[in-house]
Amino acid sequence: MQTKGFHITRSPRKFVSLDKLAVLSLRLDADNYETDEELNKVRESRGYSYVDFYEVCPEKLPNYEENIKNFFEEHVHSDEEICYPVAGSGQFLFSNDVLPFLVFDKCFCNL
Repeated sequence: MQTKGFHITRSPRKFVSLDKLAVLSLRLDADNYETDEELNKVRESRGYSYVDFYEVCPEKLPNYEENIKNFFEEHVHSDEEICYPVAGSGQFLFSNDVLPFLVFDKCFCNL
């Protein structure tokens, strides 16, 4: 398991490791994401029924101009979920450091 970090969106901002916030971060096989056994094991062990696979580019994201706005707006997730970018890169900003309760996030994609 790889650990990455992010900035909490509050003042003053600080860098916090994902491990400290109990955020599960994995490097999976994005070329075979639809049949990835490691991903299936995580979904099964954590009881996830939903996975959000995405690739942020005009050719791959339906209604690109409208949907890209969603990545830049802070929003709430009341349940754990898998957000799986299959291509490209970006960063998530969280404004609540008591996870998994009410996570407000924004995703900034490198477009």
